[in-house]
Amino acid sequence: MKSFFYFSAAVVAAASLIACQSKVVENTETIRHFTLDDFETVNLNVDNAEPVSDDDMILGYPKQIEMLDDNIMAIHDANNDKSIWFLNTTDGRYSNCMTKGEGPLESLGISNTYINDGKLYVAPARDKKFFEISVDRNSLEPTIKHVASGLDDMYKSMLLADDEVVYAPFFADSVRFLRAMLDGVATDTIGNFYFMTGDDEFVPRNNLAQMNVAISADRNSLVAANLEWNAIEIYDLAHNNETMLLGPIDIDTKVVKRELPIGITYTKKPRWEMFLNPAISAEGFTVGYNGIKIESSDDLGKGFSNILSFTLDGQPTKRLVLSESINCYTIDPETMILYFVSNGEDPVIKKIALPISYKELVTPTH
Repeated sequence: MKSFFYFSAAVVAAASLIACQSKVVENTETIRHFTLDDFETVNLNVDNAEPVSDDDMILGYPKQIEMLDDNIMAIHDANNDKSIWFLNTTDGRYSNCMTKGEGPLESLGISNTYINDGKLYVAPARDKKFFEISVDRNSLEPTIKHVASGLDDMYKSMLLADDEVVYAPFFADSVRFLRAMLDGVATDTIGNFYFMTGDDEFVPRNNLAQMNVAISADRNSLVAANLEWNAIEIYDLAHNNETMLLGPIDIDTKVVKRELPIGITYTKKPRWEMFLNPAISAEGFTVGYNGIKIESSDDLGKGFSNILSFTLDGQPTKRLVLSESINCYTIDPETMILYFVSNGEDPVIKKIALPISYKELVTPTH
């Protein structure tokens, strides 16, 4: 049975005084509220950011970028016949792979990617195939390996081991994540839907709470950033702890029932665009934030100009406020370079140095 904790931002700040010798608490659920005032603001003018990708590298819709090492980047391109790019950020050389299709080393769709030990792992969206992609640092020649076959109804998924996965089922009733063996035996349920409200009786499902996810290299920490709800979920998989961050604004979204000619369905009203593109390290995580209420089609696809940073236990640290909106980003913790794709123009990977260290980025200031 899990213990339950509720914190305001002021109480959270006091947590840093706890002695580091304290035993790690396990099996807890924590809810924390936060606002933008809990962050130290760092304004960043990106008008003079340096292009990294050349004009002949024609990107479609980059939705996730990650660093394999200090100068090799992996890019998930959702609108390209080959869905994965590798880019040398020093000299601009590139390659691409992961053809869309049903072949043994092809994918019908990608839900998410993540890095482990210098390799890119690709999780399926429309089939069950997990891939591991390694890349030669000199030639940028990729090598694709089909490493596992997943389970039915996987929306977001990450391999924890050769035979174990944590995944979000798309349609399962009241299940946020499942920890399971690849033979189909579930070992644990993870998370909840406390953030979801509705006018009528409805069954919470992940199709009503879509997210972007990031998992740490050691597979111990998982972050789920809700696309349309004001909630960020942090899971300490090693100790079975869950932290839900609610904020930085209150929203009036509810699940409502819609009558259809052949039955009923449930949808969200009003719609908001909230969080996306989390990036995690062993010390903390960042997430893109826009906080836009969708009142017309003009409000869609505006990107985001705020990057919020937290400790791994959910304490707010820094807020990067960019001078323009972007679609996706990553921060290299070693070089403290921000890589990003601007919103509203032909996709180009750009970079700019951040004026703070990574320790400063993920250390609370209050």
